[in-house]
Amino acid sequence: MITIVYVLRALTFLEKLNIIHGDIKPQNLVIISGNQCFYIKLIDFGTVEKMDTRRAQVTVNATKAHTVFFASPEFLRRDSNNVMSRHLHKKSDAWAAGVMFYILFFETLPWKDQSEYENFCNDPRARDVVVPQAGGYKLIIELLLKKNPAERSSAKATLMQMKAHPALGVIIESLQQSFCPIDDVCRMRVPDDVRQELDSDHREEFAHPGDLGYHASGSSSNEKRKCRYGSDCYRTDPDHRQKYEHPGDSSHGQLEKQKCRYGATCY
Repeated sequence: MITIVYVLRALTFLEKLNIIHGDIKPQNLVIISGNQCFYIKLIDFGTVEKMDTRRAQVTVNATKAHTVFFASPEFLRRDSNNVMSRHLHKKSDAWAAGVMFYILFFETLPWKDQSEYENFCNDPRARDVVVPQAGGYKLIIELLLKKNPAERSSAKATLMQMKAHPALGVIIESLQQSFCPIDDVCRMRVPDDVRQELDSDHREEFAHPGDLGYHASGSSSNEKRKCRYGSDCYRTDPDHRQKYEHPGDSSHGQLEKQKCRYGATCY
């Protein structure tokens, strides 16, 4: 939990700066012990790419080193001449974070080897990654691992949904006083007592039994989109509620609207 929140906070800040780290992976997170606490640091900014503008979707010709299993599909995709695109989308770091979180929960990669992953990246018929166990993190990870970056959740959107969750949000709030300032993306202070309290596996505790009860209907419209998290959305901020439709809204089902990518587990 601590690692996930830290990575998302760091990437949210980098997103604001229009910066792509380019090599998010467990090896680039280090833990440094302190007096009754420890620090988590994000390192190796030698692969950083700067977006041209805040609205830019892709930066091309990213020629620096990368780690295959954490490189996004848009980066590893090859053209008809078998040349790797090396294109970085503004959500490429979010993809890498999704892979990291998958490993943290299941102690394995979503693919059995490099060949299978590269085939996944280059096969237009390949299906998105499905997290094998139900739980509070299932949809969060699956949305970070959307093959199409346009459908992929950003770090900021993911963190906001976690903060709004009734259980995850309480834990995140309890950690807030221990976090370093958000502009210091290379350090977070976590007291030992907090670390010990959160050591246990929370997957079952944060399961969402109502996930299967959501059934979307209707076609797309430009008026409003359905929230990705659907009936399990706990966000109450006006901007989100005005932008996305949720099951239970007075207008739900009356207008034809696009489905939110978070579907039935929107927080």
